[in-house]
Amino acid sequence: MLVLLLLIVPIIVAATGWQVWMWISVVGLVLYLPAVFLFKGPWRRRDVPVPQQHEEEATAPIGD
Repeated sequence: MLVLLLLIVPIIVAATGWQVWMWISVVGLVLYLPAVFLFKGPWRRRDVPVPQQHEEEATAPIGD
């Protein structure tokens, strides 16, 4: 995807100018942001309980 983008951007900018490319990138960003929150992917953290340490483990010196 990135290689394709690197090939297309100079062509678009040469033909239309930087302002058109900036609007294209803003539209892409506006479409991307809701997708981050709507799609449940592995990047979304689930509520995982934190294991509690026993008192003996918490006070034991390191190396024993």
